[in-house]
Amino acid sequence: MKQQMNFQRVMAVLLFSTLLVGCSTFFPQDTSTLTPVDPTETISPTVTNTPIPSATPSTRPTRTATPVPAWVTDFAEPILAAIADAPPDYEEDFSQAGPLWYLEKGENCPDNGCNLSDGALSVIALPGNSHDGWAEQPLGSCCLGFKTFVMQVEVDLSELTGENAASIWYVSNIYEDDRFTTKFHLNFELKKDLSWITWINPPGVLNDSGQLPGSTPQPILFTLISRNSMLAVYLNDVPVTFMENAGRQYQPNFELCAWSAGTTAADVKFDNAKVWNLENIPSLP
Repeated sequence: MKQQMNFQRVMAVLLFSTLLVGCSTFFPQDTSTLTPVDPTETISPTVTNTPIPSATPSTRPTRTATPVPAWVTDFAEPILAAIADAPPDYEEDFSQAGPLWYLEKGENCPDNGCNLSDGALSVIALPGNSHDGWAEQPLGSCCLGFKTFVMQVEVDLSELTGENAASIWYVSNIYEDDRFTTKFHLNFELKKDLSWITWINPPGVLNDSGQLPGSTPQPILFTLISRNSMLAVYLNDVPVTFMENAGRQYQPNFELCAWSAGTTAADVKFDNAKVWNLENIPSLP
């Protein structure tokens, strides 16, 4: 009986051991190892820089210089260079009436519109009854023998308003049948806004027009060049227009004028008139 009980105990121990081994095989233990994180360690993210294509600068348009007209280089500039150091053959500063001219009165300059003021010639044109008005001051017989010339005068537009204008006339006359007959008449008009026009008679038509920059300093130096039936106009040493006189050049007469468009009086100041007789300039080409 005692042997039987020992046998049973042995068998129970074996059975229990077998069950333990089987459970271990069926539920395997986790053999992975956890690596602890150091709390003081700084984790830096990795940043990948993607290159940005450089912008291609836009190409600026090439500024094309305006070609200088042939009449400037071939005709006008050689003449102006030749007289640069030559004294004028006629000069008037309008401090008083000269021996070759007098202040115009009457029909050509009504209501004493032509007078000397502050060392300059003041020409004032009054508007008519709902129409325009003129005032004209000739320089008299100063330059009747100058068939080829350069004429300069300073023009002050500061008192002009609206459409009123300053005007410089060049008239080529011939004496025949006991009187002077106009063969050529150039009228150059300049307004307060610095726009300008030229009229030629005959045939009595608009020849050219233009506009000076608003920053143009005043008074404006008007220069007229006339030689071999060709004429050029400069304003403040800037060439503005060229024309040709198909006829002969006769005795020149210059008139300094104001024109009222018909609403308000036109007040223009002229000063420092000069004329060179180009026949007295030996260095001309």
